[in-house]
Amino acid sequence: GAFARNIDRHYRDTAIRRPVYDSTTFLPTWRLLNQTIRTQSKTAKVSPQMAGAVMKAILEDTPYPMTLINAVERRINAEHDISPDKAAIIKAYYLRATTNAQFKEVLRMDINEESGYLPYVLGRMFSIYEQIQLAAIPGINTTIKDKYFTSASTTPARIFPILGDLAAKHMRKTWKSEGLKVKLDKALGELTGRVGDRYPSRLSLEERGAFQLGYYFENQKRFDKANKNNNEQGENND
Repeated sequence: GAFARNIDRHYRDTAIRRPVYDSTTFLPTWRLLNQTIRTQSKTAKVSPQMAGAVMKAILEDTPYPMTLINAVERRINAEHDISPDKAAIIKAYYLRATTNAQFKEVLRMDINEESGYLPYVLGRMFSIYEQIQLAAIPGINTTIKDKYFTSASTTPARIFPILGDLAAKHMRKTWKSEGLKVKLDKALGELTGRVGDRYPSRLSLEERGAFQLGYYFENQKRFDKANKNNNEQGENND
């Protein structure tokens, strides 16, 4: 009975908002562990020690091993992306590990738009900067995420002024949708107002987790709006 309750809590801890195409209800443990390795590699294997420590944490309802979050962070740095499974691991890990009350407020299934927690807000800002770039330069192959994501989540004071200058240049371009330009400019202004000139020189591992969740959740808002618009266009065509 205790094991069943602990497994249920693990599934609740790893529950997170996912894209509409992702029908995952419960994150399987084998898939969770696969987020720690380069799955395209035929030789990469999950550490047996880490797998055992993760299962122990699940069954005993204790903090997940630090080796789990360290391995996931290495994959994020290599891939420059936050998959739904990796976001779920970050959320679950820090639900059990952090004592930071502000961080706990954003460890939810969905975005916390009211949060002023600086690393989280910076992650959301990075997503908005990326959306501005994509709208200003349609079809671009390499975005700021590929070039700046890791450094922005590590040393914001060095990177965010660069991102701000790039966004200003992109905003001066003529966009296909001026309405989108107004919306993104408003969203960026709101987030920038929360940050002010308080760019931290460096973020800790825990703060990087908050940054990554902010980026992930802001992206989910973008994708949901895009899917909604596509569905509405399809209904109008019908």
